[in-house]
Amino acid sequence: MNRDEEKRIILKAQKGDIAAFEKLVSANEAFVYNLAMRTLGNEQDAQDAAQEVFIKVWTSLSSFRGESKLSVWLYRVTSNVCTDILRRRRNDTVSLVTENDE
Repeated sequence: MNRDEEKRIILKAQKGDIAAFEKLVSANEAFVYNLAMRTLGNEQDAQDAAQEVFIKVWTSLSSFRGESKLSVWLYRVTSNVCTDILRRRRNDTVSLVTENDE
């Protein structure tokens, strides 16, 4: 998908066009999943992260200004989601260790 086509599809999706959003997901799902997989190292977590990323993108697409390619924004959203998952993982581990020490 070239830059102009991407912009047109984003504008449609920002107006609530679900079919346009599905095109964005299809064009970027491998990128998001692969980044999540590299970051998290676990298929299930990467799938969960990708799903969470696209939910966040759908709910906040109106804030995307289009000053950069969508992939740049997706990279940032994916990184943030993965960081949150890693924090939860760490906190769960700390909780388990604390519970076992009691």
